Amino acid sequence: MYQRKIDPKAEPMPMSGAMMNHKGDIFHGEWSDWVDECKNQETTKLWEWWEQANEQCGLGQRPVLHIRKNHQKPVSVVWTEDYFDLREENIDLKEEIKRLEKELYENFKNTIRPITKEDQVRGLKKRGENGRVSRSRRPSK
Repeated sequence: MYQRKIDPKAEPMPMSGAMMNHKGDIFHGEWSDWVDECKNQETTKLWEWWEQANEQCGLGQRPVLHIRKNHQKPVSVVWTEDYFDLREENIDLKEEIKRLEKELYENFKNTIRPITKEDQVRGLKKRGENGRVSRSRRPSK
């Protein structure tokens, strides 16, 4: 239905999840925390499909029901608890990124020495009046 960066190895499940050890409509490889049930129909049987998605979950797996109909964007259904867990995790990851960026900036700032007047004068002496290195000082090819 929809492939993104989340799991580039994901592919449609042969026989639509009817295999013994792999349930759901999307094959993620050996193991996944999520079991995806995909429906592409004009009439919606939400509770029937949601029950099917739940029945396909193994121990520790969470169901996701993806529903699509013609000329409409797909909709995904998850448990409310899973939704809020994902939002919390997203917030935590964004905070960790900000913390790491700040730490990186502080480390960078502490390793770079400010330019002094002496550095500026030394730089001007190496350059001509127009700011370019004179021909006599250019390295030969």
